[in-house]
Amino acid sequence: MTQTEEIEQNTFTFSNEENLATECNQCGILGTSNVFNTEIPGFKSITVIAFECEFCGYKRNEVPPAPESDMRSNGCKINVKILDKSDFERRIVLSEQASL
Repeated sequence: MTQTEEIEQNTFTFSNEENLATECNQCGILGTSNVFNTEIPGFKSITVIAFECEFCGYKRNEVPPAPESDMRSNGCKINVKILDKSDFERRIVLSEQASL
């Protein structure tokens, strides 16, 4: 199995979810940010902050930078083929040292 196939087979698992009251950056109405940890192949555990305003529909997802010690010591190269429009909807998480 190639590393790309291994990554595609892994499913993200979420844990330690917390909800925080957050003001919407778009309309200013109070909403909720969900903060949780997830396991992503090649990155170990990362924290994700997700916000969606129920009033205006504004969405924001953030992945704060992980400490360098959290990154795996060996990197990898992943090639992705864009075959149709839905491929542009994929999310990519890069370290500060990575390039796209």
